[in-house]
Amino acid sequence: MQVHAVRTTSYLEATGAERTRRPQARRCKLGAMETRQALHALVDELPEPELPAAKRFLEYLRQATDPFQLALDSTPVDDEPLTEDDLAAIRQGFADRDTGETLSHDEVKRLFHEAK
Repeated sequence: MQVHAVRTTSYLEATGAERTRRPQARRCKLGAMETRQALHALVDELPEPELPAAKRFLEYLRQATDPFQLALDSTPVDDEPLTEDDLAAIRQGFADRDTGETLSHDEVKRLFHEAK
């Protein structure tokens, strides 16, 4: 069995670019404000065609850390069909609303506070 070595070309070799070191300031931990400012600067430096992708990624990051959104995403879909009783209750609710037999949110809050 013969083994052939394959040599790959690195980006630096292919482009002739020189390896550069990042400034010491970028390697140390930044405070929240400095990080936010650095992110703003990076966004400002992005080429115009890359902005939509950056926006989608930042929205993804924001959504991925939102506890409410995580709870919504992990909730199973209610795929149970409505029964006739469900539909009758919905129709009754709309009828009560139309005849003024319901309470507003503010009225319910007031009643709860009075009950305490």
